[in-house]
Amino acid sequence: MKKSLLSFKSNGSRKILNIAGLKIKWLDRNSTYQRMLNTQNLHSKVFTKYKNCCAGMDVVIVATGPSLKQFIPIKDAVYIGVNRAFEYDKVLFDYYFIFDNSMPTPDYLPALNEYKGNNVKKFYGICSDSELLQCTISESDAIKAGAERFYLYSVNSKKIPTYDISSEAFFNANSVMFPAIQFALWTNPERIYIVGCDNNLSGYYNSKCKNILKTNKIYEGFLKVKDFAEIFYPDTKIYSVNPVGLKGIFNDIYQ
Repeated sequence: MKKSLLSFKSNGSRKILNIAGLKIKWLDRNSTYQRMLNTQNLHSKVFTKYKNCCAGMDVVIVATGPSLKQFIPIKDAVYIGVNRAFEYDKVLFDYYFIFDNSMPTPDYLPALNEYKGNNVKKFYGICSDSELLQCTISESDAIKAGAERFYLYSVNSKKIPTYDISSEAFFNANSVMFPAIQFALWTNPERIYIVGCDNNLSGYYNSKCKNILKTNKIYEGFLKVKDFAEIFYPDTKIYSVNPVGLKGIFNDIYQ
């Protein structure tokens, strides 16, 4: 039986026509438009209320690199945590971002779901990248945590940080730090401190387990964040505390 010379399939946001081995691809605009509407509907409900909510305040974003061990907590600051930062017991977190249930291992989710922090508000992401889709936080976990959801762009589809997070998905450069810092800028604080974002493969502040970060992509992403912040939030100063892999991008301070 001869194999058909003509085939058609839909692959996510793209349609593919195969004519005798020649593949013709085009964007499914209906699918893309619907995704845009879904993002607008969700993000307007989740993030509109946080616009300018930290004006005049200090915001500290805490990641889990080894340099976190040297951090001296900043008093009267708003704290944003990512991944397993909730296990750092020297601060209570006000906001929390995750989008990958495997970072570094999935066993932390039950504890994070129960974490209360400083009346913490949790945001659990939904990523469209096929390689991360299987790691997306489940709706079951989001319900247990009382978390709100958010969308991220594919790492290859959004080239600059998102200006209006109440209507767009978050810029994604291979790290949950990017939704966290875009949210922090959205709240319009006086200062943002980046802590424990070492952007290297030396592991974690509380574990010898090695990480698998795409450090070049993350570094490039932070360069874009710097340019974005200087244009849209010139009154917000950004500091790297005890920097390692981000040295020289923002204002570096050492404790």
